[in-house]
Amino acid sequence: MIRRMRCFLCMLLFSGAYCTAATRQEYTGPKSLGPYSLDRQISIQALRSSLGMSDTSSPIYCFADKKHGLFLNAQIADDHSGRVSSVLLSSFPNCRHLPIASVTIDPEVWLTDKRIGIGSTKGELTAAYGKPSFADAFSSNSQKYAWLIKGKQRTADPKISTGDSTFLYSCLLTPKQACNEDSRSSRMGFSRGKVVWILASNSE
Repeated sequence: MIRRMRCFLCMLLFSGAYCTAATRQEYTGPKSLGPYSLDRQISIQALRSSLGMSDTSSPIYCFADKKHGLFLNAQIADDHSGRVSSVLLSSFPNCRHLPIASVTIDPEVWLTDKRIGIGSTKGELTAAYGKPSFADAFSSNSQKYAWLIKGKQRTADPKISTGDSTFLYSCLLTPKQACNEDSRSSRMGFSRGKVVWILASNSE
C-alpha cells in the first residue's frame, strides 16, 4: 500500500515521468563509464590523459571524436579539487561555443562495467542492471533535456534532439530527492529504443 501511494505521488509530482521503484534506497546502476568511476575519484587531468591529450592542464572540458561519432563533456566538482563529478557521453554534439578537443573516444573503451554503451538497447540495459529507479518519455522534439548540452544556445543554433525517453538509476526517493548516503546516479537517454547518451555522476 505504501509503495503504491509513493508511486502515485511520484506520478502527480513529476508529470511525464513514472516511478518504477519509489521505495528503492540502493543504487543498482553502472559503477563506471570508460575510465570514469562512480566509486573512486578521477581528476580532469587524468581524464584528459586517458583521451590521449598531451597537455592535460589545458582548460578544456569538451571532447569530440568525429570518426566514431561520439562526444564527451566533463563536469568539475564545486570544491575546487579538480575532481570530475560527472561525464556525459553522447552520439550528438554536447557542447556549444566552447573549446572542444579532438580526441579518440573509443566505443570499446567507453562502456559501462557491464558493457552498455551508445547504441545499446533498453532490453540490454535492463538485462544488465534491472529496472530503473525512474523512467521518462517525451517527444523527440522536446527540449526537456537541453540542459545536457554545455554552453549558451544562440538564436541561430539548430536544436539538438536528446532522444525520446530516459532511464534513471539512482538512490532516490523521488527524481529530485536523493538519499543522504549515496550520491551516485546514471541517466541514459534513448532514441527509438537505443541509447544515445549516458550521464554518469557521483554528485547527483
